[in-house]
Amino acid sequence: MEASQITSGLIDRLPEWEAEAEALERKARAVRQVVEGLKALNGDAAAILGLNIGPNGSAAVLPDVSKGPVGREAVRRLVAERPGVWKVSDLKDAARRRGFPISKMGVEKAVMRMVASGEAVKVGYGRYRFEGGAQEVMDAA
Repeated sequence: MEASQITSGLIDRLPEWEAEAEALERKARAVRQVVEGLKALNGDAAAILGLNIGPNGSAAVLPDVSKGPVGREAVRRLVAERPGVWKVSDLKDAARRRGFPISKMGVEKAVMRMVASGEAVKVGYGRYRFEGGAQEVMDAA
């Protein structure tokens, strides 16, 4: 292939490359506008957007607590109705059925924290005992 054919082929592709460059420039402008908007919020972006910024800079959407309890409070409400031994999987199912905005991992973390605080006792693999009547469990909150 000679040089004139190569040059001709490149020239033929210029409109395609120019269109691609323009599209990327539009995206870059849009990203810059978003960044400037976030900077204008002076550090309040996470709160305004409902984000929980972790220590590594990752963001997670905060649960909508208007839809029900989360974390330990969700578990407390479930076990207040039936104190005794619960499987974590049953707590997860009960939270889902109730529409509580708590994730499956959130249930597990809540139970671990409740064990650490003495509100629950591990009795086997994935099984925990929650003592007391409804009022006692709610008072522990």
